[in-house]
Amino acid sequence: MSDAGIREATILGQGIGMAMRGLRPIAEIQYLDYIMYALQIMSDDLATLLYRTKGRQKAPLIIRTRGHRLEGIRHSVHKWVGF
Repeated sequence: MSDAGIREATILGQGIGMAMRGLRPIAEIQYLDYIMYALQIMSDDLATLLYRTKGRQKAPLIIRTRGHRLEGIRHSVHKWVGF
């Protein structure tokens, strides 16, 4: 178990690094609507790793998220407005 920074890029970057070293990490993005900040890393780095290394390097990474109602936009509002 490892804690990462709050940015989605950091969460995936650490997950990819751990997976490349033989671990089986589960990277968790708190809300589904935050996944768009990680899409470029998933498509450019994680999805093409096997091809770019000619099959020599794998990164078995599970990316987990929850929430399907676009709750992330109100995530910090509840703390400040008092809902």
